[in-house]
Amino acid sequence: MDSIKQKRLNNAILQWKNQGYSVVETNHVRCSFEGKSCDSKLQAKELEGLILNPKVSVIFCVTGGDFLL
Repeated sequence: MDSIKQKRLNNAILQWKNQGYSVVETNHVRCSFEGKSCDSKLQAKELEGLILNPKVSVIFCVTGGDFLL
């Protein structure tokens, strides 16, 4: 993830936290290799983990998402 996207993500997280929300990031959300955070199986596993987590109410794709969704 380039520095501009990092700053935008950090700002978005700060805004959510300032409104009282907690934020959960997957292990690879800030990674980038050939336009993807990680391979499709790992992306699916991380997404499934968020879906099954009872503490997670909303899921936002930080960028892209077209490789998995």
